[in-house]
Amino acid sequence: MKIKAFIFIAIGLLAAAYWYSQWDGTPGPLPDKQSIIHAIDRMSNEIKVKQLAAIEQLDSRHIFVPFISLYGEHGMSFWKWEQKEWKLIRIDNNGMPHIWKLDGKDPAKHVVVYHADPKDEIEKLTFYLLRNRNAYFHSGQYFYVPRVQLELPISIGEKNYGAIPFPEEWLQLMESDRKQSQPLGNAMHSMFSGQQRSTMYVGYQPHYRGGRAPEGRGSYSKSGGADVTFIPIINESELERPRPFP
Repeated sequence: MKIKAFIFIAIGLLAAAYWYSQWDGTPGPLPDKQSIIHAIDRMSNEIKVKQLAAIEQLDSRHIFVPFISLYGEHGMSFWKWEQKEWKLIRIDNNGMPHIWKLDGKDPAKHVVVYHADPKDEIEKLTFYLLRNRNAYFHSGQYFYVPRVQLELPISIGEKNYGAIPFPEEWLQLMESDRKQSQPLGNAMHSMFSGQQRSTMYVGYQPHYRGGRAPEGRGSYSKSGGADVTFIPIINESELERPRPFP
């Protein structure tokens, strides 16, 4: 009996130790500015921070920190509470728009982040949720998929950075699209059924005060596990505009 009791206690202790090792704990106070600067400088020899533009807490476990480097670059850093501490999980030396997926499975936890360089003279960023028209055949029926084109305009003023959640209208359409794209029946049937897969995507257009885009600059990023996706620039030919009456 004593041996059995000892085994049960040992198993319980091992389970408790494993659970504690996996538990991230309650998020502590935000790191101070100097700690953030040192962490960014240590993560990459390519980037040295001059000053932080802001410290924006997106939820209890994620922080977005735009910064300006010694070379005048307007970069971004991404922070997450894990393993009982705030960790720097990604840095970019430019602030081109990206989607940070705080929870990859939940679009409501996807955030558009950017940090515009004043030298680029960007007046506005317009983000688009897009889906092209399509048609497909499934289970003896034809289905039509309508076009989606929703805009999210963001004015760039004195505050040239941001972390913007997806609008509710976007979330509703994305959820509808997800349900429509779910496999029906077994995997083999779905593979050959011609069923529609999701083709929804996000893009953006920058609008410049002078009307002309500045020359491109090199970009650098270093990631330690952040789920961050680059947002492509949309050509005008990819958009549909109302035609004026003759």
